[in-house]
Amino acid sequence: SWDPQRLLHLFGARKIKDATISGGKKISGRFFPDPKVGWVRSATRLGRTLATNRHYNAIISTSPPISTHLVGRKLAQEFRLPWVADFRDYWTGYKAEDWFDNERSIRRAKKLLSRISSEASSISVVNPAIAEYLGQGQVIYNSFDPERASLWRPPKRSGKFVIGILGTLDELRPIEPLLKLLAGVRERSPEAFEKIRLAQVGQVNIEGFESLLDQYRMRNRIDLHGTRNRQETIELLSDSSMLYIGLSTSKAQDLVPGRLFDMLASGRSLLAYVPADSMIAALLNETGNGCCYHVDDTDRAEEYVLSRYQLFTQDELKIDTLPEYAEKYSAEQMAAQFAGLFESLRAPK
Repeated sequence: SWDPQRLLHLFGARKIKDATISGGKKISGRFFPDPKVGWVRSATRLGRTLATNRHYNAIISTSPPISTHLVGRKLAQEFRLPWVADFRDYWTGYKAEDWFDNERSIRRAKKLLSRISSEASSISVVNPAIAEYLGQGQVIYNSFDPERASLWRPPKRSGKFVIGILGTLDELRPIEPLLKLLAGVRERSPEAFEKIRLAQVGQVNIEGFESLLDQYRMRNRIDLHGTRNRQETIELLSDSSMLYIGLSTSKAQDLVPGRLFDMLASGRSLLAYVPADSMIAALLNETGNGCCYHVDDTDRAEEYVLSRYQLFTQDELKIDTLPEYAEKYSAEQMAAQFAGLFESLRAPK
């Protein structure tokens, strides 16, 4: 497609830092509804060919990018099929008024969202915050793959209390809050701190990352495994006694990353750097197997880590993979909800 981000990457002009939220926002805000708009015409042509030669009962378009809904809307109109508009994010992780930097684009974005909401046969959303923003939407959370989740195993006995980190680290998904917390653990209990290690699987897109590790004296306490396939990822993180997830303060309230559900399936207790009123906090409170903390609430989180470490040293840290509280977030359950939504559709007259 004639996607400016793709073209910049092909010509070597788009560096790693441009993959971060701020870099993407800077580029994407220049196009409407997003930089992927260049693929709409060719995608619609292909969709038209498919719909002509096959029998479909409905069309579903999922975003981001928002431009996918332009394709779904056009094909639904042409073939008089019911259309489900699915929202994984507001726009691209931001609400329209935060994504665009001028009033004209913001008005256009809100008008487009309104048209999608009114013209689609049904709206599905990945969390309640998006439904509230759109004014409607059936909430169908992300899920974990049960087959993949069955690969989780209890950690091997190594004498080390490992805190695992699943996925990319960047400005939206920071590690510094965890490093600060562990600095507090060091002050409280140097003996416990000596047994703590970090293990991360995924990319690291943080400028000055090594300096950050040096600042908190953690360079020799973290194992960076880079990007691995899903099976290797679970194998590596199965040696964790606890998992960490963090989201930047400005956007953490309304986001529920898909990887959270893989983490729930692991049976590990989760340490989450998110606001107390966030979607993630609500999910963890429901499971009863985690601790959320924020800028002014590190003491409780430090105590939580030390309490889990104490259980670990006493060989009483129980980890049940695929716990009961995670079952409703399996892929089968998500598929069943979508199946119910599709069954309820009625083709337009």
